[in-house]
Amino acid sequence: MRLKNEVVEEIRRIVEDMNERIDLVIVEGVHDEIVLRNLGYRGEILKFSSFRGVLSISDFLEKRFQGKIVLILTDYDRRGEMINKSLKEALETSRVKIEENLRREFRILLSKYSMKSIEEAQGFIDSLKIL
Repeated sequence: MRLKNEVVEEIRRIVEDMNERIDLVIVEGVHDEIVLRNLGYRGEILKFSSFRGVLSISDFLEKRFQGKIVLILTDYDRRGEMINKSLKEALETSRVKIEENLRREFRILLSKYSMKSIEEAQGFIDSLKIL
């Protein structure tokens, strides 16, 4: 139980760091956005599912987020990793700054409990409230 509480505190710390440093978080869909809000993220969120693919979203980001810090927080499954990689490559020559350390921190934390998605983090925290 103590370890689980430490993980929850670490998630909260990461989310607070996001609130302080990140201009935009990109998630895969609406459920991910809801979970981030429930975890306390107050900044702007963009859903990948609202766009017609990587080129569409990268064009949007280049126009609206030049010089801004963006966190790509897609799931850690095959599809999410492909979206992350494709977006990073598409934005390589742009002036959009991609934050990678927080994504890595989230992955390490979630993997301790075999979780691969942001949605699972909400379920994990909810399960601790029941105990």
